[in-house]
Amino acid sequence: MYYYLAYGLVVSSELELLEIAPTANSIPAISITAGRLEPEFIDLAWEGFRWRSDTNGVFLSWDTIGTFHVSSDGTRVVYDVEESVDRAWIRLAILGPVISVAMWSRGYLVLHASASLVRDKACLFIGSGGAGKSTMVAAMHNSGFAPLCDDTVALAIDISSSEPIRSYAGIPRLKLWPDSAQSTGHSVSETEPIYTGHSKLSVVLVNDIDRRHEPYVISNIFCLTIGDQLGIDRVSKKDALLILLSNLYVSMMSKKLASKFAARDFQQCSRLLEQTDVVKLIRPEDLQLLPKVAALVDHYAATSAKADFQNQI
Repeated sequence: MYYYLAYGLVVSSELELLEIAPTANSIPAISITAGRLEPEFIDLAWEGFRWRSDTNGVFLSWDTIGTFHVSSDGTRVVYDVEESVDRAWIRLAILGPVISVAMWSRGYLVLHASASLVRDKACLFIGSGGAGKSTMVAAMHNSGFAPLCDDTVALAIDISSSEPIRSYAGIPRLKLWPDSAQSTGHSVSETEPIYTGHSKLSVVLVNDIDRRHEPYVISNIFCLTIGDQLGIDRVSKKDALLILLSNLYVSMMSKKLASKFAARDFQQCSRLLEQTDVVKLIRPEDLQLLPKVAALVDHYAATSAKADFQNQI
């Protein structure tokens, strides 16, 4: 059995998970084991992916990978895959959608977002697929800011508490297109793909793992937007709430599945916005501008009077 640390929780796994931080702690909050699964699927999210939710938990199944079951309390994951399936595919499923559903089942607010540590606080980058979340974390890392999460941010939010909401480090692996990897200081020729035959690259930031085992207060949430001019625009609380709700990780998989905890997710998003605002981070598509984008994020994070912020770096 292997033991790892993600989102502040110990994860035990029969399958070696190469992209996640190991730990000496052997008391798991989430256990991942192999087993036989034979569910009757009733919901097709998209071609090749099916799911089912009942009182015992959530089943997730990919035609090209296999079937996974997450217990209703998010403490147990069982995977059923053929021996011939590329282990990288299995790890990709476990460390993405499967662990996200486990955290969601445990009561966490799970956002389709990435995060960096900026001035000892967590800055979140939120947006739909292809918005550049991983690219932003890579750009911040290239400018000296430690990565916290890629693609998934899981937050424990007690709506009755006034304590600051904090983010633990998630999976220390970035999934980057070759041009983004090269623009942020990574050698394309020396970096493995996320799985055999895929163009995206798997960049594991192992040098940053050991110093990221404590939670950090959420300070800023940046909604990534492509535009002609680099800048930051404020949005209303109403629009900020809509941005958060439209970027819930499970909603990305299936809006019907997400409806299971819709009221709880709404309350947690509202509570998060009591602590921080959402702003639009607008950048041109030119990857050569990424150092300036990182500098703008740092400049905004350092500004205490956000209403008086000027888009100058």
